[in-house]
Amino acid sequence: MFTVLIGSLVAGSVFASQNPDQASDSASSEAGNFIYFPIIHVSKPELGDLFHMARFMIGYGRLYEVQIFQGGQTRFQSQTEDARFFHTKGIEWEELWATNQHIMRGTDTSPGDEKYYTLRDPGIYGSAWSPRFWSVGDVFERNPLVTFYRKDNCAVVEPGPGWHKTYLRFEAYYQERLFESGITLNNVVEFTWLLDLDGAPIEKYYYAENYGLVGWWSNDRSFSYISEEHAAGSRPPNERENISCLDTGALVNWRLAKLLYGPLESPYRVK
Repeated sequence: MFTVLIGSLVAGSVFASQNPDQASDSASSEAGNFIYFPIIHVSKPELGDLFHMARFMIGYGRLYEVQIFQGGQTRFQSQTEDARFFHTKGIEWEELWATNQHIMRGTDTSPGDEKYYTLRDPGIYGSAWSPRFWSVGDVFERNPLVTFYRKDNCAVVEPGPGWHKTYLRFEAYYQERLFESGITLNNVVEFTWLLDLDGAPIEKYYYAENYGLVGWWSNDRSFSYISEEHAAGSRPPNERENISCLDTGALVNWRLAKLLYGPLESPYRVK
C-alpha cells in the first residue's frame, strides 16, 4: 500500500479541470511544473488508495504489437524525451507529460486523414487529462480547447478551434488482466471516456505498468489489444513522424474560439 498526501481528493468525487473563462494562473503553474522521468517504482497499490497514474502511462521503451480491429498489427512503444513522454503507434504519436497535479495531453498525430490535433487550456499549451493521483470510481471533468490541423502545412481544419467538455472515469484497477491475445499483464488500469457525466462509455482505455497504452475499445465496435511482445534489442525503436510547423505555444486569441461548451461533433471528438 502507498499513501499520497495531495489536496483533498475523495473517492467517488468529480474533479473539474479549469474553466475557460477563469484566469490562467493555475494553468501557468502547470506549464512550469515538469516532473522528470523515469519514475521510481512504489509498492503495489490497493483498492481504495490513490493510484499514481504516471506509473501506468509511462512505459520503459519496450516494443509490442497491438492488434487492430480492421486487421493487422501496429507496433507500439512508449518513449520519453526530457519532460515529455510519447505513446507511439508506428510513426504516429500521442504527447503527454506530468505536473504535480495532472497528467497532461498536448498533440496527437493519430486521428487519421493526414490530420493532427492539439489540446490547450486557457493560456497554455496542453490540457489536463486526468489527476496524477487518482482513486477508482472518480470522474475527472475536462474542457480543453481542441484545434485540428493538416500535417503537411499545419493549416487549421474547419470548423476551427472549439471547447470540448467531456469526462474521464477511473473505471478499474486489475492486478492481472488477460487480453484477447492470451497475453496477461500485471497492474493494469481501465479508464472510460464519457460525453455526459451519467452517460454510457464512448471509449475505454487500458494502460499497463511498464508499457503505457496497451488497448482500447469504442462503442462503434472498434477495438485494439496487445498481441505480441518483442525482446529488448530485437527490433529498432519506433521513429516518430516530424511535423516541422507544429506550434506548441498557447493560443493567443483563445477567447475568440467558437463557444462550444459541449461535446464536439464527430469526427472532431477527441479523448
